[in-house]
Amino acid sequence: MKPIHLTLAAILLAAGAGSAAAYSTRIPQATTWKNSCAGIQTLVARNGAAVLTFGPRASSGLDGLLFGYDYDRVAHDARHCLPNATLTPIWVPTRDNAQCFAGYTCSEGSGSGGGRHAR
Repeated sequence: MKPIHLTLAAILLAAGAGSAAAYSTRIPQATTWKNSCAGIQTLVARNGAAVLTFGPRASSGLDGLLFGYDYDRVAHDARHCLPNATLTPIWVPTRDNAQCFAGYTCSEGSGSGGGRHAR
């Protein structure tokens, strides 16, 4: 009976592989305020997605040290998200643009995926 279980497991893994391919395990990372807006947009477009660090959660004091930085996985388009994900545009601060359109965050279900969505 073990071969049947192994075959079923292989089928289930293969079925989920297409969805998981949208999330690459080797995704580039960048700090937005150290780059130009065009550089961030090129990074996301060239790779399909990137993890962007876009600023301290607190501008100064102990809160900034304790809580670190805001970051998001940003996708170029829906092909780089899981199926049925909600895409939300995200703007991040860059060296030359305080409101640079970087791409989209992907979130499952309703609601936003976090990040800097307000303009």
